[in-house]
Amino acid sequence: MAQLDMVMQDDVDANICLMPAEVLCRISDFLCAGDLKAYNCTAKFISVSIRPVFFSRFRVHLQSTQWWNPCFMEIAPSITAISGRTDFIIRFLKAKEISKNVVDVSIDMTEYMLKESDDLAKSIPYLPTSVTTLHISHDLITFLPLQITRMTWLTELYVNHNDLSDRNSLVGIGNLVALTKLDISDNAITELPGELGNLVQLKVLVINHNSIETLPDTIGRLVLLEELYMINIPLEWIPVEVANFKSLRKLYLLTSSGLKLDFEPSTLFLPLITDFYLDKDTVRTDDWDVLYAYFGTKLHDEQAD
Repeated sequence: MAQLDMVMQDDVDANICLMPAEVLCRISDFLCAGDLKAYNCTAKFISVSIRPVFFSRFRVHLQSTQWWNPCFMEIAPSITAISGRTDFIIRFLKAKEISKNVVDVSIDMTEYMLKESDDLAKSIPYLPTSVTTLHISHDLITFLPLQITRMTWLTELYVNHNDLSDRNSLVGIGNLVALTKLDISDNAITELPGELGNLVQLKVLVINHNSIETLPDTIGRLVLLEELYMINIPLEWIPVEVANFKSLRKLYLLTSSGLKLDFEPSTLFLPLITDFYLDKDTVRTDDWDVLYAYFGTKLHDEQAD
């Protein structure tokens, strides 16, 4: 790792070439000598070792379409994640020789300030089936674009920090039956659609910082769920369906209002739970005592941010 640090900082290695400023490369999540370490490189010129032994995975942020650089082409087989404007992403994905290993795409639509469905439809590329992770975050979208609901092969979807509001803004989410992770946090969602229950492969669900007061009954179908994050939402009841989550390991119930149990606490049998975060001040003392008697030190008293 010391040699890698030197390469990144001092430009002394023989196998170094300089990438143009137009291609801003953020190198992260790569393996070096068995160690996982993240780097963020932002500079006029970026030095990159081209030896495959050093880098096995790259995340590249595209700032133009001018990536035809010998150094860039050398690392192309290791590029697994890209981000940038839609037009840059479309062109990059069309270049099969350099995009064949890309599985993670982050689309930046902020400069479009899109609100109209027609404009939005033109700005979401239909991704190849090799792309299984999609990020459309911090982009001001008010509904889930139709193109996304047709990408039934996606396994991870991040639409956090947008302007999604009611359940109609998530129409079609139930089509994405291969999803194992869904993050819809930091929106203004007031109600989750019943079709969320179609996502039976889901293992991680994040709905933090929304205006959700109740959960749909269909959420009980998510029996493979391992992590459920409900932080700073005005949820009034812990639904009985939570007891169906026999695979649950982490449960965050840090609500912004008083919380009542929709069932007898003693029936909440979660055999694999390792961490249950609950604000003690939001539940009745008797309920807390029963939960603590069952979960013991796995139950953590914590307040919502």
